[in-house]
Amino acid sequence: MRRPARARSAGLLLLACLATGCLKDDLDDGGPAAGGLVLNEFCASNGGVSVDELGEADDWVELHNPSLAALPLDGLALTDDPGDPDKFVIQGTDSLLAPGGFVVIWCDDETPPGPFHTPFKLSADGETLQLRDAAGRLLDERAFGPQLQDVSEGRVPDGSGAWQALTPPTAGQTNQQDDEPELGRLVVNELLASNDACCVDEHGEYDDWFELHNAGGTAVQLAGLWLSDDADTPLKFQLLPGGDSLLAPGAFAVIWCDNQPGQGPFHAGFALSGSGEDVLLTAADGETRLETVSYPAQQTDRSLGRLPDGGDIWQSLDVPTPGHSNQP
Repeated sequence: MRRPARARSAGLLLLACLATGCLKDDLDDGGPAAGGLVLNEFCASNGGVSVDELGEADDWVELHNPSLAALPLDGLALTDDPGDPDKFVIQGTDSLLAPGGFVVIWCDDETPPGPFHTPFKLSADGETLQLRDAAGRLLDERAFGPQLQDVSEGRVPDGSGAWQALTPPTAGQTNQQDDEPELGRLVVNELLASNDACCVDEHGEYDDWFELHNAGGTAVQLAGLWLSDDADTPLKFQLLPGGDSLLAPGAFAVIWCDNQPGQGPFHAGFALSGSGEDVLLTAADGETRLETVSYPAQQTDRSLGRLPDGGDIWQSLDVPTPGHSNQP
């Protein structure tokens, strides 16, 4: 049962900044409810890019006040399970969020939770966030797909814009985008086709892999992309069909080529050959070829990568760097 709204004092004004002056469309129109707080940014795979007041790298959700008036925080409910809308309710803070302000909710599964710490963590595999007011009205929601480490998703501009991948994340601060960014440019940036003992996946297994890199200036949608190691069968494996996973400008994503797609969202249904073959990347339309990389026979535990990242020159690398910038 939802807790009744309690009397609120003027309280503390949190993280004030300039008001945007923009109210929002109703949820029925695809946006947050008019006049209320909104979900503005979240990070569901925090490897250390953001830390809480205790210095811990917890996942987090950022709320934003896009209105022209201070809004109360007590009674707000945040959940990652629409079936349990009161999973976390802010209580006892007597706080107001200033016009244009931000507040970060740390999703760390603390017991008992602090006033801005939830009793649940976010899932890097994807889920649905919902924000409700003290009366139970749905203010905003965001369904997201698999997330990459230290990459957040946020609205640009704050409170009203489309969701985009952001690197670095901007917890408690305004979300930034270049005024005239170059288009996103997705490339195969590094590959390792003979992995004996140098790189392990999230299951501790030594799988072959290749790395995708966004060498452009805007986020790129990974969901729906077709991957293959066979030029005669370019639509061999589709990444996250029907899903949603954004790769931020400058960011990297590792595709584990273990022929075990059930192992996770970034595990391909084929393996690479150490004797040399092709790696193909095709757009979600199944027709637009984004990349074809032909590589020769590979040395064990040495990768082949672009230097610099996204450039035209490929070099053999003594130290593979899956998910990170290539180093000579």
